[in-house]
Amino acid sequence: MRVKKSIGLLFAATLVCLLAAYTVLTKPEINIDGDVSDWDAAGLVPAYVDEVGDTMAWSKDPSIVGVGSTAEPEHMVEANDKCRDLKAVYFYADENYIYIRLDVVQLYPEWCIVSRKCIGDQCGTYPNVSAYHLYFHVPDSKISPQSGAAAAAEMSFGTYAWHFNIQFDAGCTNVGDYGSPWLQWPDWSGVSVSGDIGSFAIDLQRSAFEMRISRAFLEDKLGTKLGKVYVFIASAKPGEPTGAWGTWPHVFEPQKPGDPGEAFGACDWADYIPNDAFDCSAAALTGKPIEVYLGVAPPEQPPAEERPAEVFPAWIVAAAVVVVVVALAAIVLLRRRKAAKK
Repeated sequence: MRVKKSIGLLFAATLVCLLAAYTVLTKPEINIDGDVSDWDAAGLVPAYVDEVGDTMAWSKDPSIVGVGSTAEPEHMVEANDKCRDLKAVYFYADENYIYIRLDVVQLYPEWCIVSRKCIGDQCGTYPNVSAYHLYFHVPDSKISPQSGAAAAAEMSFGTYAWHFNIQFDAGCTNVGDYGSPWLQWPDWSGVSVSGDIGSFAIDLQRSAFEMRISRAFLEDKLGTKLGKVYVFIASAKPGEPTGAWGTWPHVFEPQKPGDPGEAFGACDWADYIPNDAFDCSAAALTGKPIEVYLGVAPPEQPPAEERPAEVFPAWIVAAAVVVVVVALAAIVLLRRRKAAKK
C-alpha cells in the first residue's frame, strides 16, 4: 500500500515538474478576441499604471463639455469622463507581432455611439466620448520624425519626436460595431490596423482595448528592427468634423466651448501618461516617455556565428527533469522492496 502511495506521489511530482518546465520554456499566447484575461493568465504586467481619477478638470465640467457643437448630454458627462481616464498600458512582443493593451477606467455598452453633423452637402459622424492616441519614438528609425507645432498635437515632443502613432476613438453606430485603429506616419499617411496589418478588439467587461500589429510591416516601414522604444499616450474628447479637414473628428478645445475643434491645444488632453512627462502649461513633453522593449521575446540574440552554442536547449532541460524524477522514483521503489524483504 505504501509503495502504491509513493508511486502516486512521485507521479504527481513528475507532472508538477513537467508543467513548471513547460511554463518556463513556452511563450504566452495572446489572442485579440475581446477578452484580455489571457494577458493576466500569462503573467504580463503593465508597462505603466496611471493614477485613477486624474483627468483634466474640463473633462468633467458639464458647463464646458455640455455646450455648443461638441455638446454631450449633461447626464453623461461623468460616465464619459471615466472613459477618458487612462488606467494602465501593457506591451508584449513575439516574432510576428507587437501587442498593446490599454485599460481605461469605465467603458459602458453605449460608449461608442456617434453623432452626425453636416456642413453643406458634406456629412459625417463623430464620437462624443473619447479618442486615444499612442505616440511612438523609435531610435534608429529611417523615417523622419514628426515634432513641434506641426505634430498631431500642438506641443513639442523634443528629443522624443514621434515616428508613428496609433489613434482610435469611440466611433460606431451600433454597440459592438467598432472601427479599427488608424496607424499614422509623420507625413500624415496611414493605414488601418486590420487585415494583414493587425487586429483590434474591445473587452467591455474589463474596460480594456487590445490590438496587435505586424512586426514585419512596422520594421519594413521604419527601416529598423524594433527594440527599445519610447511611448506617450493620451486621451481627448473629439470635436465634430470640419469642412476644411473632411470628416476626421478633431479634438475638442475646452478653451473654446462650442467650437468644433481642430488640432490639439496646450491643455486639450483629458488624460495622459506618463503623468510626469508632459507640462500642460508649456505644451511640451518635458519628461521621459514610457520606455518599452519590443524586441522578440525573449530578447533577440546576435547572429548564429556571433553567439555561443546553446549548451542547454529547451528540450534538454525538459528531458533532464524527467530523468531526475524517474531516477528518484526507482530509488524509492528499490528501498521499499528491500524493506519489505526484511
